[in-house]
Amino acid sequence: MKDNINYKFHKLTPTKVDINSESYRIIEKALNQAYDDNDIKNIAITGIYGSGKSSILKTYYSTNFKKSELINVSIADFDSYLDQNSKKNDNHKDNKEDEDNSNNDLSTNYLNNANRIKSAEKQIINQILYQIPSNKIPLSKFKVKNKRKIRDISFFSTCLILVILGILMSLKIEFIYSYFYKLLAFSNLNNVNNIKPKFFIDSFIIFSILFPLISLSIWLGRRVSIKLNKFNFKGAESELIENDNTNILDQEARELVYLIWSSGVKTVIFEDLDRFNDISIFVRLREINSLINFKSEETVRFIYVIRDDLFESKDRVKFFDLIIPVIPSMTSKNSKGKILDIFGDIEDKFSISKKVLLGLSLYIDDMRLLYSIRNEYEIYSKSIDIDKNADEIFSLIVLKNIFPKEYEELERDRGYLYEILNKRESLNTIYKKSLQTKIKEKEELKKLIVKRVSDFLAVNIPKNYRFDNANNDSYGKIMYEWSRNKNKDYLIYNGNYGSNYKYSSFIGELCKHDDSLKNRLEEIDYDDIYIKIDSLSDEIDNLNKKINMRNSSQMSYLLNQLSDEGLMDFFEENDEVYNLITKDHYFPLIRYLLLTGLVDENYWRYKGFFYDSDIGRNDNIYISRVLSGKNIENNFKLEKPNFVLEYLKLDDYSRKDIVNYDLIDLLISTDKDKELYEVFKVILQNNDQEAIEYINSYEYTILKKFTFLISKSDFSGLWLNLKNQVIPKELKLKFIGLICLNENIETNEEFKEYVENNSNILELSYLEEKQEMLRVIKALDVKFTDVSNIEIDANIAKFILDNNMFNLNLDNVINLLSVYLSKNKDDISKGLFRYMYDDSLLLDSLREVVISNIDNFIENYNEFVQKNKINSNTGELAFLEILKSNLNDDYKKIFIKNEETVIENISSLKSDKILIDLADNDLIQYNENNILEFYNNTKKVNPIINIINLNYHLEFELPNEMYIDLINSSLLNYDLFKKVIYKVSNSINSLSNDLSGEKYKLLLKNNLIKFNIDNFETFLNIEELNLIVYYMDSIIKQNVTSEELIDFMNENGIIKKLSKETVIEVLNKKLLDDDSTIRLIEEYKVNVSLFDIDEASLNVRDYVLNNWFAKEDYERIIIEVENFDLWKEFINKINENPSEWNEVMDNKLTENFIDKIIIDDNIYVSFKIDLLNKIIRDKNYVFKWKEWISLIPNIQEIARVFDGGMPTFESEYESSISNSLESIDVVTMRTDGRLNLKPNEYKKLEKRGKN
Repeated sequence: MKDNINYKFHKLTPTKVDINSESYRIIEKALNQAYDDNDIKNIAITGIYGSGKSSILKTYYSTNFKKSELINVSIADFDSYLDQNSKKNDNHKDNKEDEDNSNNDLSTNYLNNANRIKSAEKQIINQILYQIPSNKIPLSKFKVKNKRKIRDISFFSTCLILVILGILMSLKIEFIYSYFYKLLAFSNLNNVNNIKPKFFIDSFIIFSILFPLISLSIWLGRRVSIKLNKFNFKGAESELIENDNTNILDQEARELVYLIWSSGVKTVIFEDLDRFNDISIFVRLREINSLINFKSEETVRFIYVIRDDLFESKDRVKFFDLIIPVIPSMTSKNSKGKILDIFGDIEDKFSISKKVLLGLSLYIDDMRLLYSIRNEYEIYSKSIDIDKNADEIFSLIVLKNIFPKEYEELERDRGYLYEILNKRESLNTIYKKSLQTKIKEKEELKKLIVKRVSDFLAVNIPKNYRFDNANNDSYGKIMYEWSRNKNKDYLIYNGNYGSNYKYSSFIGELCKHDDSLKNRLEEIDYDDIYIKIDSLSDEIDNLNKKINMRNSSQMSYLLNQLSDEGLMDFFEENDEVYNLITKDHYFPLIRYLLLTGLVDENYWRYKGFFYDSDIGRNDNIYISRVLSGKNIENNFKLEKPNFVLEYLKLDDYSRKDIVNYDLIDLLISTDKDKELYEVFKVILQNNDQEAIEYINSYEYTILKKFTFLISKSDFSGLWLNLKNQVIPKELKLKFIGLICLNENIETNEEFKEYVENNSNILELSYLEEKQEMLRVIKALDVKFTDVSNIEIDANIAKFILDNNMFNLNLDNVINLLSVYLSKNKDDISKGLFRYMYDDSLLLDSLREVVISNIDNFIENYNEFVQKNKINSNTGELAFLEILKSNLNDDYKKIFIKNEETVIENISSLKSDKILIDLADNDLIQYNENNILEFYNNTKKVNPIINIINLNYHLEFELPNEMYIDLINSSLLNYDLFKKVIYKVSNSINSLSNDLSGEKYKLLLKNNLIKFNIDNFETFLNIEELNLIVYYMDSIIKQNVTSEELIDFMNENGIIKKLSKETVIEVLNKKLLDDDSTIRLIEEYKVNVSLFDIDEASLNVRDYVLNNWFAKEDYERIIIEVENFDLWKEFINKINENPSEWNEVMDNKLTENFIDKIIIDDNIYVSFKIDLLNKIIRDKNYVFKWKEWISLIPNIQEIARVFDGGMPTFESEYESSISNSLESIDVVTMRTDGRLNLKPNEYKKLEKRGKN
């Protein structure tokens, strides 16, 4: 692979920060002020791990201090880390021991806290010691092994030679002595000052021994510290020095003070001591700092780099002289930009998705950690084929860097992550139980709703309805089961008549019989209820799909279905065994990686990328992408498909990216039915049109094998997928047709229903074995729903007809017969039943099924012919058979209306309704047999009256009753009526009320109407008012007396029903004698005008005047007084009833009437006086006042006043008239009792009256 030469690996050590940044400058200012203040000796630099504390200090001290002025101590608590991982290892053992054994292991495996602190303190001393030049601390008891100088080596070599020579000379070794003497002799030193050679030799020996010894003593004194703890003499033991149980820093405090003081350093930085979580180290360091500063002339400062939570708040401010917090440059909240920058230089082919980087940035808050991950990813990306699974490889690298020990354990198939990632089965079980609980709840709700509706419908089923083959189940149970399979046909009997119904059509039938049921169903939201039921069914189907898909669903999907509590259980967060991991700061990262699917149970595939494999590269890529849920092209070429089969488990074939054409072809050829079925399900679920088209392109034999294999594994599941997925109709039909070639297939009702609804499989030319397919379909009891437009050959049509393999409806029958008989549909439509009942066409099976469902079929046929405005030509044979069948009468009526076949012989028809309908539609041929048959069966003539009017000429005799019915028919023409009345042998008992007047008069004239109440009632209802009078006259002429007639009429309440005009007519015609007439008036009890009965007898009129006088006659009497022939009787009536006089006075009185009243001596005087007072006060007829007053003897004296006289008004009547005259200011009444006329006033009134 080609390296990215531009990439530079990130170092993990602290780096210098930008000195111009605000965050650095404020910390620099704080440190500068601290160094200016000698009271500040202990400074804390605080912040979280990775906040950049070390980087800031490195920048500051490299800028402001010399290296020799600074000591940096950094100690990591690796022992503690090892302890934690030891605990993890122990916790992950498959066979855990009991608690006691575990405690023993801990005591032997872990260092105790005291040892860890001692170890840390030793490291502090070592790090300080090695940063101080040894020449600055010659008195230190701690020596550093330095590289020997040439000078030192020469000096030690000389000392060694001197010692050796001294020893040899002291031993008087011959050749040494002789050599030495010769040397002295040669140098002539033996004669100097008479010093003998022996002196020189002895001096040399002493010098050669003492000089090295003295030098060695000095060297050892400076470097060797002898410590005697105890001595023992023959069992007696004495301890000179205490055991070394104290802390190292306490023991070596003076030495440390000497080291730091002697070194001349100004600052000591302590890093990572907070990892020990023990503040005792800091206490001792503070004490050492105090000791140093007591001795040192310059202030020595200790810098402690620690995390914020090491000290309690009060302890912090007391312990440190200055606390400088460092705000982290990167946190989990702002690491997004950093991580994008760091990983932004990755080559495109190895790039990690931005979504993954951003997601992981929320959990990584350490810059060094990011750099480490980036470095490692660079190495992996250049070492392996990472481009296909970059996100997953990157996620594993992140996991490896943050949890290295757990990753190592995962590599060895053990540890926490291994256990979690291999909990797939338990996760499947939890997910399945959760979905099953939801399914159960929805099933219960659905059952409850359906049961309530079913019970409601059951209550409304009429008692005369009976379900065939119901096994004595209750209607509620039947309706409940039926609602779960609404397409099932039930044979239901209404009395002896039975029809096949589907669920919805039966509900419609119930609503026809009970109009209120439809309203009640609307009140309970019947349609909405079934929408809710269908919705629940869909939800249940979807939940079952999810259950079936759980094994192929990614682990992340299943995890995301869990509740918060379920997730905690899955990740063992409440298990103390895993506390070290689940309580870890970075534990949420593990959660995130699993919940997002970046790490799942197929992690081993990514591990496999790190090693060579025994399968092809493409195969490896394919398997990895399938198992990781990554998209891969369907036509991706596999190198060794057989090896791929070995790697994949059955559950893997349900994964969404499993589809591969090479794999599918191999599965077909190797008869892997289960695996092939799972792949096919994935294709359908993904709506993978490309793969669907690939399958559709298979030749017949391969697609047939493919179909047999996928239907063999799980037909119900296959059908569920086929039904619910969108695939091309052509391919779906191919599947259905090929499935139907398998005689052993175990189908279900839904499959059967689909076949029934898709008869166009019979049209597919692709299917080569249609006859075999039809035989299997017949065995499945399939009835095609719609064959109204399919194009098939006559043999297939005949096979379908003979085996009743179609849903019985008009369109289907018309098309099948059209194909079978090779006739156009219009001809079949008109003569449908004629063909059906033609025995020569061998349609017995069709005829039988039509007869058994004749109501529905005829209903459809009636609608069809009406809609298309055609008349059927059924033929007499088929027509009579249909009319004699159990067909509903209403449907027969409509069928007759649409028929054009005229029946020659109706003898076989006994139903009067049918005969009448036939007659109404002119479908009965005119002949003597049909006429008599019709009347004998129906006792009616109106339906055939048109035939009779047109054809009957009395050429054959009819029954007398028929003649009477003809006479009573208003439709019988008048000419035939005049002839028929002479055929009647007796009078008519019950007369029709809708005959013409001429016919009634002709009947009355011939006395053909019998005297009875019915006929009276008939005439009462006839608009021609005089006919009842003619009828009464006819009765009288039939030797019935007036008294008998009135008695009959009174007994039957006829008199009360007579109109006033009829009564007046009877009175004027004097049909009855006077006594009977008066009885008629008396029973009628209605006032009659005397002027309306002027032709009645005088006795009758006098009776009416005195008993049934009409008030309106007063006005007519006043007006026509001269012609009124009952004046005397009228005056007597008034005299006898004074109230009648008041009725008269209320009318406008004429002059003639007043004249006649004034001169009539029979009327009371008081009535006359009243009349005159009214006239005077009304100022009427002024010119007649004098005459009328003078004609009444009782007041004639008053008349003189109009001639200028002054009459007295002595009597009551005179006073009454006088008062009236005075009231209108015509006269004055004098005090002497006389009247005095006012001429002017009188003349004015008189003149006005004349005008």
